[in-house]
Amino acid sequence: MSKQSLIAIAVFALLLGGVWLVNQQPAEKGISRISFAKVDPDAIDRLEVEGPEAVTLIRSGEGWKVDGKHRASKSAVDSALSVIPKITSSALITANPERFADYEVDAEKGNRVKASAGGKVVAEFVVGKAAEGGTHVRVGDEVFSVSGIYAYTFVRKTPQWYELKVFEEKIDALSRVALGPVGAPFALEKAEEAWRLAAEPAPDLPEGFRFDPAAAKSRVAALVNLRAKELVTEDPGVAVTGLGEGAARVSFTAGEQTRTLRLGQAAGEGGAVYGQVEGGDTLYLLHASNAEAFLAPVESLRLLDLMDFDPSIVRSLEIVDGAERTLLEKGEAGWAITESRPALADDFVFDPARVDQRLAALKNARALGLAEGEQLAAAEQALKKPVARVVLTFESGQQAELDLGAEQESEEQKWIPARGNIDAGVYRLSPFLRRSLAGGGKSFEKVEAPAGPGMGPMGGLDPETLKNLPPEVREALMKKMMEQQQLQQLQAKIPAGE
Repeated sequence: MSKQSLIAIAVFALLLGGVWLVNQQPAEKGISRISFAKVDPDAIDRLEVEGPEAVTLIRSGEGWKVDGKHRASKSAVDSALSVIPKITSSALITANPERFADYEVDAEKGNRVKASAGGKVVAEFVVGKAAEGGTHVRVGDEVFSVSGIYAYTFVRKTPQWYELKVFEEKIDALSRVALGPVGAPFALEKAEEAWRLAAEPAPDLPEGFRFDPAAAKSRVAALVNLRAKELVTEDPGVAVTGLGEGAARVSFTAGEQTRTLRLGQAAGEGGAVYGQVEGGDTLYLLHASNAEAFLAPVESLRLLDLMDFDPSIVRSLEIVDGAERTLLEKGEAGWAITESRPALADDFVFDPARVDQRLAALKNARALGLAEGEQLAAAEQALKKPVARVVLTFESGQQAELDLGAEQESEEQKWIPARGNIDAGVYRLSPFLRRSLAGGGKSFEKVEAPAGPGMGPMGGLDPETLKNLPPEVREALMKKMMEQQQLQQLQAKIPAGE
């Protein structure tokens, strides 16, 4: 056997021996990957975070409590529990304790999370600083980059764990709601699917009052879905909160249970008032605007529409705005502009669909409120000489009018005096609605809508659906649609290539 062959055999033997020795070594201590995929979130009954943002969450019945005292946010807890089984990674970053501080998984900056079920820890890890697309997580002495996991899921300021939704009931379960100011309460009751004024306590209704079921439903929803501004952990006492026996109260009945909310005094100058559910020990700071709405008089549920008519029987639409006048008439071929002052441009293209939209806007228009006191005097004076008028003529020859007066301003709010055919009341109308209701000939110009669903002037919405929205929501939506329409018109007039 040659010398070279002997050397090759010796080297091969050494390699075999090395492999055998490696296989005989005990397994390396620690782990080379992490995975909590087998953890059952539904079995976890305790979640602890130790570190700069320490907190203890304990399952209590169907819910959770923060530090065993206050209700915890269901969404926040559910989010944390659902993420634990998703913590899995083999992207080892370091096992050197001297580098733990670099990734904020050391004892000083890291937040240690422990999830327990039945007294047994089922997952334990330290959450550190953000990694690319995720977070650094330490288990034992090894730090991994875990994708899709973010520290905020587990690391929050204690108040961010609190449940700020005051009630757990759903609106469909409610049958009665008691609202109104002290001394003039009223109640709403559910009749089939609509809300109406209850007979008791008998409300003191002003003359000509028209009840708005949509506004009532919105008020009910605001109460049952009420979210606090923040939770108060240290009760300053009744003298400060004003939540004693003389406090204002609103309530609702769901099934056999009645839930009552006490509304107290203002808390500083932050636009909040104290609130507490009777029978509970949690003290809230509620948005003052919510409290004002719940304690508003029955007049706040007045129906504020201006026009009452059937769009299908309208045969002409006359719009006069100052020196401008537009007359639209419906013949066998449909709608057409028969008169316009000033004359329309030669390249003007009429869009009959705009007439249907205008009629829907008139029918669905809602005022800001009634003009009262000094406002009423100014409004009546302005309406003696309306600056704009819309006249509808029906198949029968009868007519309906909407008069708009000169713009007014009171309490730093601008408004338009308006009187329609719904009643003899004088209403305050948002100035922005003036153009959408009394726009002249140019506002009926055809504009090619941008490609894509829901991009037309009405955004694909059925105008009839607008009347069921709260006034402020309806107004904001209509304003957005008008802005979109104006943008489309502007874009259509820009020459191609510019």
